[in-house]
Amino acid sequence: TKLQDFVEEGAKKDRNVFALFYFISPHFPYDQTDGVPSLRLPNQLAGDYSFLAYPKELIPAMRNRYLNTIAYVDSLLASFVSFLEARDELSESIIIITGDHGQSFGERNHVAHSRQLDDAAVRVPLIIWGAKGHVRRWDPTVPVGHIDIAPTIYHLVGLPMEPSFQGERLLSRPSEPSLGVSSKRPLFLSIQALVHEDAIILWPWKLVRNFWGEGWRLFRLDVDPDEHTNRLYDGDAPVFELCKCLVGYRSSQLAYYNVIGKLEEKFYPPRYNTCSDVDLEKDTITEVCRVH
Repeated sequence: TKLQDFVEEGAKKDRNVFALFYFISPHFPYDQTDGVPSLRLPNQLAGDYSFLAYPKELIPAMRNRYLNTIAYVDSLLASFVSFLEARDELSESIIIITGDHGQSFGERNHVAHSRQLDDAAVRVPLIIWGAKGHVRRWDPTVPVGHIDIAPTIYHLVGLPMEPSFQGERLLSRPSEPSLGVSSKRPLFLSIQALVHEDAIILWPWKLVRNFWGEGWRLFRLDVDPDEHTNRLYDGDAPVFELCKCLVGYRSSQLAYYNVIGKLEEKFYPPRYNTCSDVDLEKDTITEVCRVH
């Protein structure tokens, strides 16, 4: 209802509105809102459990609790869409749905998130509805990330791109020239919470570097999307190329934050649309990337 009130207030002032809503119920311990029925059972918990670890036998109930809250959020979104439709404003609206992280339920013996950069914890949906006259800029296999959402919104509402954007807009109009082959666009990931890992996805490969002694992991996502087989030692895997790109990402990111505030002119963060050259000694790169 708050979002509906916001839209109505904007209509009274003859103004377009932009709203960002964050739903907290699908977060541990996935408590269903009072009075809302649970669609999936069993979902009862007896006692308090840790976000970081809980008994394996509780995983089915935890997953059901999570899916119940997701279904509730879906119902709220459906209600808001009906509200816009009743006001004859749906056709003039843009709706974007995503998540800030995924959720693990026993995959690779992990639960929740904020841990290793496993697929279950980092892959999220991204739904863009209402972008009339637009098409994808890239093949569906090209990975995209959260850094691409802001540039996409700016493009859809006709605002110029900010030079601080590190990502790329995801949509284009059919009349715009083709971007050509874009399958080599990298996607970078980093976690520095309960563990410290960096990763790169350069389709179809995903290389993960663990900084806390757990080594490297390499997966081929087109044939192993659930990341069961570490292919680090496969002879056909482009390990050095992936590692060099990942080291370059980390180097450029740290270089930006090490000098920010020390320059007299504006200095914008690095863009991540290609594997840029690594500004490090060749011997250093070779040593870091000696993952075999």
